[in-house]
Amino acid sequence: MSKTKYAYNNSADKYNAKFSAYDGYLKRINDFASAIKKNSSVLDIGCGPGINAEIFINHGHSVTGIDFSDKMIALAEKRCPSGKFMVKNAENPDTAEKYDAICLSFIIVHLEKSETEKLIITLPRLLNPGGMVYISFMTGKKAGYEKTSFSDDEIYFSYYKTEEIEKLFAAEGFGKISFFEEPYIEPDGSVTNDIFMIFQKQVQA
Repeated sequence: MSKTKYAYNNSADKYNAKFSAYDGYLKRINDFASAIKKNSSVLDIGCGPGINAEIFINHGHSVTGIDFSDKMIALAEKRCPSGKFMVKNAENPDTAEKYDAICLSFIIVHLEKSETEKLIITLPRLLNPGGMVYISFMTGKKAGYEKTSFSDDEIYFSYYKTEEIEKLFAAEGFGKISFFEEPYIEPDGSVTNDIFMIFQKQVQA
């Protein structure tokens, strides 16, 4: 993970420039920000440079963002002065607070599958009753280190099947609200499928 952290610290500005204007991802976050109740408290895990946090804030929500990259957190604080941002690892949010919504935008793609399972298990205790979770990830390749369009340094990527993510959320008492799939064209011309899902914590009768 230290190798991935180094790559993100080293490419924070390039990442920020690329994805601040990537309409495909921005639309999905805007849709989620509109779907959650008004004035929600949002925990943005793997918040990066605050691109998603800014959208939530513009919709009237309050945001707490965590990221393992101090360079990303610095960019997020600059972009969203009203947000609360901290340097923390995604797989262990370590907070006693509860939120109305959680954003996991392409963060599990940098975690080992055991770490993803650990993270999803912690989600129920971080959410208020009826809380919602946005998650995005990729399907396809074998896990490993890759170079990307925004980084010359290699970054660890993990890939998932939709069914395994649905199973992990169902085991923790979540119901699936929505599903969207979109192709992403890689720098070499190959296509990776991006998956966007929303789950809701089921309220006990």
